Amino acid sequence: MATNKVYFRRNRPGTKAEEWCNWPDEPFEDMESTLAVQQYIQQTIRRDFNNVDEILTAPEGQDEVVWKYEHLRQFCMELNGLAVRLQLECTPKTCPQMTATDQWIFLCAAHKTPKECPAVDYTRHTLDGAACLLNSSKYFPSRVSIKVTSVNRLDSVCRRVYRIFSHAYYHHREIFDAFEESTALCKRFTTFVLKYNLMSKDNLIVPIPGAVDGAVIEAIFQYTKSMKIVSQYMKNLFCINHVISHHNIQRLYSTQTSRTPLTNYVPLIGLEIHAQLSVQNKLFTPVPYRYGAPPNTLLGLHDVAMPGSMPILNRQCLELALIASIGLNCKINLMSRFDRKHYFYADLPAGYQITQYYQPISNNGYLDYIWLRNSSNINQIHPLHTNIIQCINGQYYYHSHARIKCIQIEQDSGKSLHNLQRNCSLIDLNRSDVGLIEIVTEPDFNSSDQTAAFITDLSRLLKYLKCCNSVGAFGELRVDVNVSIGPDLANQNPRVEIKNINTIHGVTSSIDYEIKRQSEILMSGGQINQETRCYDPVNNVTLRMRDKELAQDYRYIPEPNLPAVKLLSTCSLCSSQSSSITTSHSSSIPLSKNHICIQCVKQKYQLDSMNWQMNLPQYKKQKLLLEHELSMDRVIVLIENIELFTLYELTLKYLIENYLHIDKNKQFNELLYAKELSYWICGHLHGIRKKDTLVHFPEVKHLAEFVQMSLVGHIFGSSATELLNLMTLNDEITYHSVYELAEQRDLLLICDVDQIRIQCETLVNDYPELVKQYMIGNKKSLKKLVRHLLSNSKCYNSSKFNPSVVEKILKQLIQPSLSSSETSSLSSSSSSTTTKC
Repeated sequence: MATNKVYFRRNRPGTKAEEWCNWPDEPFEDMESTLAVQQYIQQTIRRDFNNVDEILTAPEGQDEVVWKYEHLRQFCMELNGLAVRLQLECTPKTCPQMTATDQWIFLCAAHKTPKECPAVDYTRHTLDGAACLLNSSKYFPSRVSIKVTSVNRLDSVCRRVYRIFSHAYYHHREIFDAFEESTALCKRFTTFVLKYNLMSKDNLIVPIPGAVDGAVIEAIFQYTKSMKIVSQYMKNLFCINHVISHHNIQRLYSTQTSRTPLTNYVPLIGLEIHAQLSVQNKLFTPVPYRYGAPPNTLLGLHDVAMPGSMPILNRQCLELALIASIGLNCKINLMSRFDRKHYFYADLPAGYQITQYYQPISNNGYLDYIWLRNSSNINQIHPLHTNIIQCINGQYYYHSHARIKCIQIEQDSGKSLHNLQRNCSLIDLNRSDVGLIEIVTEPDFNSSDQTAAFITDLSRLLKYLKCCNSVGAFGELRVDVNVSIGPDLANQNPRVEIKNINTIHGVTSSIDYEIKRQSEILMSGGQINQETRCYDPVNNVTLRMRDKELAQDYRYIPEPNLPAVKLLSTCSLCSSQSSSITTSHSSSIPLSKNHICIQCVKQKYQLDSMNWQMNLPQYKKQKLLLEHELSMDRVIVLIENIELFTLYELTLKYLIENYLHIDKNKQFNELLYAKELSYWICGHLHGIRKKDTLVHFPEVKHLAEFVQMSLVGHIFGSSATELLNLMTLNDEITYHSVYELAEQRDLLLICDVDQIRIQCETLVNDYPELVKQYMIGNKKSLKKLVRHLLSNSKCYNSSKFNPSVVEKILKQLIQPSLSSSETSSLSSSSSSTTTKC
């Protein structure tokens, strides 16, 4: 008689490799264990790990949150395999920081305050933290159903876990490829987070076919790889120059940035910023250029210095240089010329660079910028050309002034990649002849944080003017830093130039390191040589490249193949259109083909209106910080997102016109409206916009009504968030007013003081210990009382009480000596809630 064979679906101790998981598949509906979802996922992976779509397809009727939770557990378990492989070559010495590209340095949250730690430790801490969270009985007590409040924690786990993939891809490619070939784990994880909107696509930097654009990201990988090779190359070159120049042996300096003053000397810093112009074609040839193209595939005759080739100036490059000059308040020269700057590098085919040395396109400009010094740098020297501004709320800001010496148009060179393993250098000339503007500043900075603040505001301005995209990883913004130190500003030692830095972190680290290096040389009795150095982002040091050339070394001569650039301040064409310019669109305004007129360029790009300067990022920043008293974080979100800033500006205007002037109690003011509005726009709306889940922005009048309801107390906390989600994430809901929508969805809160006071009195009698603790100074006890009241809705009938009103009443009951001002404000807020917004 045949009997049904019973399978024990576990791997017993001592199971051989060929017998591992050797049992037939089981239908999901037959799985009765609480671990059924995990077993089903693992079973599907064993069947075919490359079939990502099947693995991520949930069985019919399966709860989506549990499905996401179990997949995340599975990802963390499988990632341990990658972590073990990485330990072979990822050590604190080879990877002292957790990085992906040069744009990404990750701080480890396992410490008391997030800080940098070696990549191998970061990986271990991340996986340990994820395991603790996903196994937490507080947040995930059951594997059958997940609490709604715990769902948002899955996003943060995904972001941190993904960093392990990105580090492995960019720094340990062979290990990553071997692991990915045997598991397809990164492909599955990327598809998973995109399918369930757990990460923004902007943060996915490992190329996956069909999910993340591989061409651009592969180019970033090659760039990062080349930087590692160049770093090693420069170390060897540093040693060679040391021997040839017979320099004294100097020790390597610590790369840690001191939080006390870096030096007793006075530093002086100047900048040369190379911004790649946002045009489709190159500066002197009609050949298109794009970052990440295969090497030596985007070339024209002039790009490779073919004999007989002639340069033809790209008119659009000239226009963008004019716009940048106007934005930086420069004096535009009506006649400028091109010059040849001679130096012999392998990535410069002609042996010279076409630039503007004697007669640049503009000069004598300036940029005013407001910035906030980090509290850890507060002991550093007072910034140059800076005033301190204090807001009404007591916050201090630095208002600095930086002079622009000149702006000149020049061509870019090619790119050299040094391969030490094969003892050769490779040249990619795709970048040759790409149009740049070089922005040269006066030495108006004396610290790394002041310099970083200027570069950040400058890049934001160029991006707003659409002159440059300012993406450092793509080489679109590169900075040469000139650093010197001395006993005072008038007596400085020879300056040292640090070439081609493309990140803010690189700028600050190289300046701090260089100031410290030069200070130690002087203190030991040595002399500082005028030289050119490069920044090593792997070891966070600067390395010697060569002696610094002087102007005569470049042997500047006029460019004979390009005529002088002659500009007109005005012309008949722009004069005839000045009356109708305010109603014309910029693209419809023609420019003369025979000449370039400055006023025509202003009209075409709408730079001649009365208030165009007030729309520039630095002026927006000043207004939001000083007049609206917003925090720096919120201000940056608003000025970097034009749509959010426009929504903020229009809604605030609507609030002032329609609510502030009719408020008889005068309990609200413009600053209060600004802070409440910025809280919701910069927080919730900006967050869902980054996740690509935003369907549409709310109408101005509806957002204004929402803010008024939040201030009055009709909505608060989770009810306010849910209401804003209904206004932005759903196209099918129709409503005449936000109050009506909140009423339909039962989201309105109770703010009646008398009704709430009765329940608060009962609560105070029920919890005398918490009351006693609050009276002796434990402020957390008051929060616990509020939570008790709101969570025990059956006892206190308090599910719809407004928490802020509850807290105020509890304070009044516990401390009878509550100030009369607080009591009156409480009663006024109560009376104001009787009318609809």
